Amino acid sequence: NKRKENGYLDLNIPESDITLDKNGRAIDVKRYELKFSNSIIEQFMLTANEVVAEKFYWLEAPFIYRVHEAPEQEKISELNTYLYNFGYKIKGSKDNIHPKAFNTIIEEIKGKDEEALISTLILRTLKVARYEAENKGHFGIAGKYFEELLIPADTTTMNASYYSSKVEANNYANAQAIVE
Repeated sequence: NKRKENGYLDLNIPESDITLDKNGRAIDVKRYELKFSNSIIEQFMLTANEVVAEKFYWLEAPFIYRVHEAPEQEKISELNTYLYNFGYKIKGSKDNIHPKAFNTIIEEIKGKDEEALISTLILRTLKVARYEAENKGHFGIAGKYFEELLIPADTTTMNASYYSSKVEANNYANAQAIVE
């Protein structure tokens, strides 16, 4: 998978399926079982989000990016202290840490007893993603450009991205008409 080769962090952290009663109170919590179709949909959404973000980057148009910077060196050192006990280490320097270093560990722990613990520790080491007008890349997906146009739960960003793409499309059409 090309994404994983680039360093995409596929943390195997279980999601929950919460059943609510008619009053909205939780009455049951089960592990949400991911299907192959979930993975396909996720890959399509990631690709679409990257393509749209890159388009706006090169247009130098105002845009809202989903930014996820590399973790702090101090957090990586703390993580390595824990990983040492399992025989692992995140490799890289203060100025040169790459998602592949994390992905190497994620691949090594797949199916092992320590997988859930180490995946959670890696997640806690990462910075929290946020929205910014300046593109700073997305460490977790190992991408240079990212936004969240197609994340249904995030309608504010989706609407802003949709509106921005419509404005850009109209400006492009107007520019084309002038040139012709």
